[in-house]
Amino acid sequence: MVRHNGNRRHISPEVKRQMVHMLAYLSPRKVARYHGVGVRTVQRVYALWASTGHVVRRRMQDGRPRVLSGIDAAYLESCVARTPDIYLDELQEMLLEGRHKEVSLSTISRTLYRRGWRRKQVREPTFLQCSD
Repeated sequence: MVRHNGNRRHISPEVKRQMVHMLAYLSPRKVARYHGVGVRTVQRVYALWASTGHVVRRRMQDGRPRVLSGIDAAYLESCVARTPDIYLDELQEMLLEGRHKEVSLSTISRTLYRRGWRRKQVREPTFLQCSD
């Protein structure tokens, strides 16, 4: 399936795979004519497939780049591991002092959540629980 978008067209991964397969038997010019694309497009698809084994580029990460690097996240984790009852605002201060990164509390919370640190469950002390 080929969709037009101005001067550019979206070529589905299935069609790109078919192009690569056809290149084993036909010239790039004939493959391009068959699919209604330029010869250079066929060459680019083949070059990507030859170098990566995929006909579509894989993004490293979707969305906006992270404010905190992996090292910053590891620093936060080590702070939480050392002091499990630490508050987010204390982590924010430690991050500013130790790593020179000024971020919001929600950024710290989301980073810890992504790294596997979930909200702790608050439990009643055993002496306050009913003994029915």
